Amino acid sequence: MAQAFVADFFRARNWQFSEQYQTGHGRIDMMLLQDGAPSMGVEIKRDITDATSASVLADYLEQAAGYSKSLDVPVVIGPAMVDLGSNRGGFTRLHTGGAELTAIAALTIFGGRANVGVIAFDTQHKAERMCIALRGQIYYRFDSARGIDEVCRPKAHRMVRTLNSKKDRS
Repeated sequence: MAQAFVADFFRARNWQFSEQYQTGHGRIDMMLLQDGAPSMGVEIKRDITDATSASVLADYLEQAAGYSKSLDVPVVIGPAMVDLGSNRGGFTRLHTGGAELTAIAALTIFGGRANVGVIAFDTQHKAERMCIALRGQIYYRFDSARGIDEVCRPKAHRMVRTLNSKKDRS
């Protein structure tokens, strides 16, 4: 059901994707494609909410990081069904943590260093509001009530590679 929900969202935007995409570590649930090439992986997890513990998200992060390294593309975990608030503040809380750092915000900040983020849908508005957060930034956001459907930070999609203390974001 969660995978069908995400697939329907992608289809409504005419985004190219493949399901059960083969990796060096098995199969990732979905792969977004750009010009037929892998662009971003999506690992479906049915149980992510505001109440999901950091230790559960850490397990998901570990799996997604393996996929990212194997495929050399960022991977997002989701769909996280969370409260995105009534304005842009909800999107901000998701990726920066606001006054209190939530487990999901920590995943987008720390997981981003391993090229892992989250795809989140609003619990109140389902497919009407969503975002993809990666590296402590909103990469993509959609809000049907405000007419927003955009890639916000294209650089957030770049892979991060670290060799000792040097980072390469290509």
